[in-house]
Amino acid sequence: MKLTLLFLLTASFLVFVQQPVKAPSKPSILSTKELKQLITSAKTSEDHFRIAAYYEEEAKRLQGKKTEHVDMADEYDKNPQRYPSKLSLGEHCRNLAGYYGLAAQKALEIAGVHKQMAQQLEPARN
Repeated sequence: MKLTLLFLLTASFLVFVQQPVKAPSKPSILSTKELKQLITSAKTSEDHFRIAAYYEEEAKRLQGKKTEHVDMADEYDKNPQRYPSKLSLGEHCRNLAGYYGLAAQKALEIAGVHKQMAQQLEPARN
């Protein structure tokens, strides 16, 4: 038993060690701290494109949360007797879905503004 476990661990280690390290295909997503610093100091089109990329990713994340809550609302509505509450849990999830949808929309608007700023800065570089 111990010999089999040792063999499996060694084999899996060799498989992982031999995997080539891939370079990221797109720039890394900014952390919140990095975003704040970049917003304060953004001067180049690349800076504004990075900020726009952050907000586009944020919009995708928020859209996922919206979908998740719409699905939960549907599940709660299928069997309301199973989840008795003064506040309809389905209604609560729909409210959250609306919030996330609006937040995703706003994030895309901010991304659009930063893309415009970046495009305005590009001709100045040439």
